[in-house]
Amino acid sequence: MVKNAAMSANLDFVTLDRGSSGSEDFGRLMDASRKGGALFSLGAGEKHPNLHTPAYDFNDGILLDGVNIFVALIDAILGFEPSNG
Repeated sequence: MVKNAAMSANLDFVTLDRGSSGSEDFGRLMDASRKGGALFSLGAGEKHPNLHTPAYDFNDGILLDGVNIFVALIDAILGFEPSNG
């Protein structure tokens, strides 16, 4: 669903060859919900400093991409046609 949402929002979707070394408690939330879920990242670019490093500065320019993915996910869950951002 996330891949389809990203594509309907006209965004690139990349599946990593291997998992992230980051740690999140999201898996516990999915287990507790018993509904499943997905965790995705908004890429800020390969040359952007990594999260949790002193040089990191959040790229506000990617916020609208995240909103558009969530809108497309909600549209899909509710059975609406894609809104295309």
